[in-house]
Parts: sequence; C-alpha cells; structure tokens
Amino acid sequence: MPRPAVDPPVWATDLNYTSPPKAGTPTKSDPGAGKRAEGHLPEEQPPPQEFNFDKNAIGQWLNYLRDIDFFNFMPVNPQEFSLSTIDEGEAGGLAFKEDVNHFSVPTYRYAIAFLTSSELFLSVDGLSWTQVTSIGTFTGVDHSRSIFFSSVAGLWIIGTTAGSTDRILTAVDADLTWTVRTDPSTSATHGGIAEGAGIIVMPTIGIITSPDGITWTSRTDPTTAGNLRACVFSPELTLFVIVGDNGAIASSADGITWTDRSIGAGVQLKDVTWDSVNGAFVAVGLSQEVHTSPDGITWTDRSIGLTFDDSLKTVVSHGGGAVTMTGTGHIFLSNDGGVTWIAQRKPSNLTVAPNVAYFDNRLILFGGSPKSSLLFGYSIGVKTVVTPTFTIP
Repeated sequence: MPRPAVDPPVWATDLNYTSPPKAGTPTKSDPGAGKRAEGHLPEEQPPPQEFNFDKNAIGQWLNYLRDIDFFNFMPVNPQEFSLSTIDEGEAGGLAFKEDVNHFSVPTYRYAIAFLTSSELFLSVDGLSWTQVTSIGTFTGVDHSRSIFFSSVAGLWIIGTTAGSTDRILTAVDADLTWTVRTDPSTSATHGGIAEGAGIIVMPTIGIITSPDGITWTSRTDPTTAGNLRACVFSPELTLFVIVGDNGAIASSADGITWTDRSIGAGVQLKDVTWDSVNGAFVAVGLSQEVHTSPDGITWTDRSIGLTFDDSLKTVVSHGGGAVTMTGTGHIFLSNDGGVTWIAQRKPSNLTVAPNVAYFDNRLILFGGSPKSSLLFGYSIGVKTVVTPTFTIP
C-alpha cells in the first residue's frame, strides 16, 4: 500500500474553540481514567471535548510512529553475541593488548576494571577470566578507557576515580606488579585515555600527558570547564580532541598545546571517537547530545532529540565507517559519521546502560549490575545490516 498523500491528523490542536457557539471553551478534555478504561457505552454520545481528546491522542501517536524507524523496536539479540559474565560489580573500563606473542604461551589481551572497586580481571580470549587482587588502593574507574594498554609506553595504565589513594598505576604485565605513578593533577576523576604521535593523553580536571606512562606532566586546559571526560586521536589529521563537562572541547596537534573549541555550557559530553572512513569526530553526552566535526574545530549538533530518552555514555568507531554509541536504553549505529542514526534496544543481558568498545574486529558491549556481562559480536560495519522499511497505512 502506498503512503497516504496526507499526514495523519492531530485533531483539535487549538486550546480553545474560536467560533460560536463554544468560542472560548476548551476544545478537548480528558474523559478521566475510569471512562478511558471502560470506554463509552453504545447508547452514549460523548461530549465533543472528550471525542477531540481521543482523536488528538491518536494523531500524536501516528505522527510519532511515522517519524521513527521501526528498526528501533527490535532489541539486540544476545544470541548474536558470545556472552561472558564476571561475578563482580559493574564494569567501568575495558582495555586491550594486541597479541604479539607468536609462541605457545598465551598472553593476557583483555583487562576489566570496575566502577566501584580496585579489582581487576584478565583474559586471554575475553571469555574466561582470572581475578587479580591487591593491585593498588583506589575506588574504581570512571570511563571505559580509564584502563588502557599503551603501545607507546608498552604498559597497562589505570587512571582512577576521585578520592583514590593511588591515582595512576602502570604495569608491564597486567597480572604482575603494578606501580603507582605521581599524578600532577588535582584529586579528580581520570577520563578516557588516548595516545598518538608518541605521547599519551589523560583527561582529568585539566590535561596530563606522558611520553612513557611513568612521568606525567600537567598541560594548560584552555576550556576551564571542569572535568574533562575523554580523549581521542586522529592519525589522519595528526590531531587530539578532548571533551568534557559544560560543552568543553579542545584540540591539539601534539598533546601539549591545546586550543579551546568549546560549544557552550549546558552540554555534558562523555565520550568522543574518530571515524576515519567518513572523516568525522563524533562526541556524545547526556540528554541525547551528539556533535560531529570534520576537523575538531567546527562542530555541528546532531542530537537525537526526545524521541529516545537516552543519556549517551560511550561511542566507538569500528568496521568500514560504522560508529556505535550506547545510551541508557538503546544501542545506536551510524554509517555516515554521526549524521543519522539507527537505534536498537539494548540487550536484556545488560541491566544498566552498557559501554561499547571495539577490538580484534569485534564489537563489544559490556556492563551490568550486580554482575558484569560482556557481549562479543560482529562489527556491524562489516556485516551488512538491512533496515526494514515500514509504511503507516
């Protein structure tokens, strides 16, 4: 059936009648919970205001459904993922190490840190996990990349949450000795780490950097906005972008000297990624905030609006120009650098808003409480996803 030539009516959009004999009286009125539950009797003739109320509600729903891609009603199927569960609190960070061991001895490639504890779990394959205890005195991590394996330094690095005794820890082997490093920043939460051009960048209240993961130096934060939450590096542009609270955005070619690119107070940005195929930075945050930029300088608002009541948590680029971000209730996919999005309900395995990561050609959703679940799936950007097309009759 072809789409109708006219839009569904939103009946009685005026607050009051404008013509006699009812001019000045409300055009619609709620019939009340009881009448809505039992309906009108066959012999009843409902007042025009109650009739208008029902028609107005129907019209609003039709317009709402017309504007939504029905793909968003389809939940992510956990059976499409390999499931791993850790009997610990909510996972806060997930780090990866490229497998450079070509011998028979397996090496740990995955490390999970938690939001509210100093526990650490390690895995060779992401499915079977080994617990490591007493690695330091800290209260947890705040961002999915607050634990990070640095190829620049050849070290695992953890930046901890505010109030922790041990602020920055590093280890050559994640299951062995962790060493506390001097933190030049104030006692604040550390955000998502990035590296490139021979330097490691860690957001906090301000910016700290290191060439080796051992010695850290404070850099001037031009935004003065408070907590910075995440950083990303674009190899194609040789450019770092860092984002945070109150619309804070800054860019740097070397990680040392930063330029303010902020987009205004009231925007709480939580994460940022670089989509190399589409040539776009994508920053996400609370209240459905999405902002994109081709150069880290000029930013465009792509916010998904109130259609989805999601505060956005993490974003990652993966597989042939695909970008995935996670919210409180949905997983969102973009294939055009964050301009348009397809939504799916989050998997039922993940009882809280999940994080998202990408490693070894696999998309990884992780989080959950009181246990943490990890769902390892295909890269959506590599496997073709066909979005069904629906027409409202």
